[in-house]
Amino acid sequence: MAILHKATLNPTKLELVTTYLDGLGWGGGPVDLVGGYRYDDPDGKVGIEGLIATRGDDAFHVPVTYRDAPLEGAEAYLIATMDHSVLGKRWVYDAAHDPVAVDAYLRALAGDQKQAELEVYGPDEKLIEVRSPPWWCASNGQGSSPRAT
Repeated sequence: MAILHKATLNPTKLELVTTYLDGLGWGGGPVDLVGGYRYDDPDGKVGIEGLIATRGDDAFHVPVTYRDAPLEGAEAYLIATMDHSVLGKRWVYDAAHDPVAVDAYLRALAGDQKQAELEVYGPDEKLIEVRSPPWWCASNGQGSSPRAT
């Protein structure tokens, strides 16, 4: 169960993805966030999110992790730091280089981990709603390509 807070983020996810794509030299112009998904960290400490963005005719998959402290040895993969109005400072990493995310993706590809349902909490820390993921990425565990529906 991924926990989401009604919070203010600085930078926003859109700003984060735009700056990241610009830094990689991937396209130009405005970016639209069109979807995403989350996986649970079994220890409940690392946020794992795949952001789906478009820029012009190009589509991008930007997998990230959110941590409450720097990931030792991963300085080269730090995308940004983010101020979260509820959780405080977050370190945002390229998930392809975060061992917690890599483990989650391997479990998902093997069919052993499903996407996280989303628990949404308000500013008073009370549960507002539980959402099923708006996008489903799935694998049959036998090497098939993930699909989004």
